[in-house]
Amino acid sequence: MSAFVVTTCCRGLTATGQPAFERGTSTKCSLSRRELLRSLALTPAVLLMPKATYAQTVTDETVGYEFTVPDSFKENNTVLSGGRKLYLYVKDDVNVSAIATPIPGDFQKLTSFGSVDNVASTILPKEVTGKMNKVTAKPDTYIFDYQIKPPNQPEKHLITLFTIRPGQYIVTLTAQSNAENFAAQETQIRSIVDSFSLAKLSGY
Repeated sequence: MSAFVVTTCCRGLTATGQPAFERGTSTKCSLSRRELLRSLALTPAVLLMPKATYAQTVTDETVGYEFTVPDSFKENNTVLSGGRKLYLYVKDDVNVSAIATPIPGDFQKLTSFGSVDNVASTILPKEVTGKMNKVTAKPDTYIFDYQIKPPNQPEKHLITLFTIRPGQYIVTLTAQSNAENFAAQETQIRSIVDSFSLAKLSGY
C-alpha cells in the first residue's frame, strides 16, 4: 500500500507532496516550495495499517511540538528519509498525522511559502477533484478545511495545520476521515487539531 510522503529538506511545496529546493541553491533535496506544502498535507492521505499500541499526548521533543489523541487511537509511527519522524495515529477511518520537515535558514515566516490563499491552491490544485471549505490564517499558522476524492478511494475530509519553527522546520498536522463519516467524527477531529501546540524552545 502506498502513501504520499515527503523526502528531506525543501525550498517549497508541490502537487506530489515532496520537498524541493529551487535550482541553484545549496540543498539536499530537489522540490519546489509549492511541492513541499502539498506533499506534507497529503502525507497521510492513504491509511497505513496500525500497530498495537496507543498514545494520549504525542510530543516531539526535538522540534518542540505536541498534540493530543484519544487513547483508543493506535500508533503507527515511522521514520522517513533524512531521519524525519512521521507520527501517525489511526482509529477506524480517522487518521491523524504530524511531521516536521527541515527548511532553509532564510525561511522565517509561513509567508516564505506564499500567502494562505496561494498555499490553499497548492494543496487543492484545479486538477484535483475536491473543494476547499475554509481557510484560516493566524500568526505563523495556516489551517485548511478541505475535501478530496483520490482515485479509486472514498472521498476524504481533511483539516491540515501548517506552522513554522523559523529557519528550522515546517510542521504539519493533518486529521482526516472519510467524508461520509466526517459529521460524526468532526468534534473529535477538530479537538485534535485544536490541541496542537509549538513550544518556545531556547535557541529558536
